[in-house]
Amino acid sequence: MDSSRLTDLEDRVAISDLVNAYAQAVDRRDAGGAAALFAHDGELAVWSEPDAGAPSTVTGREQIAQALKRLDQYSATFHEISSHTVTLDRDVATGRTACVAHHVSGSAPDQRDRVWYLHYNDTFKRDPDGWRIARRELWIDIVSESPLKHP
Repeated sequence: MDSSRLTDLEDRVAISDLVNAYAQAVDRRDAGGAAALFAHDGELAVWSEPDAGAPSTVTGREQIAQALKRLDQYSATFHEISSHTVTLDRDVATGRTACVAHHVSGSAPDQRDRVWYLHYNDTFKRDPDGWRIARRELWIDIVSESPLKHP
């Protein structure tokens, strides 16, 4: 295998790890850890409902961490990555990630699961610390909600 193909594979794995690390940090309620995966001047744009006209956008790691703390309103979240693609162009990459994100609220026996079927449109850039998220657009495509069943 030539070195450029090996570098492409290494970059794809690093970006995939970045995408998965974000989901795991959010589920651990580690807003600072999730924000650290962004470039210093990174942006997070969120379309909060299907067909939302304009996103809520925050810039910089501190603002991103503050925005992610809103997830503390849920007793649990669970982000399941269902597909991920990336296109590389030297030190910049674009990607699309589909995800099913569960958001549990309330307390037993009245807990509810709000499920977002969403996708992220991402721009990644390589900086001295490796690949970082330069811009993450969160698009919520479908929302469903149901009660959780308890034994």
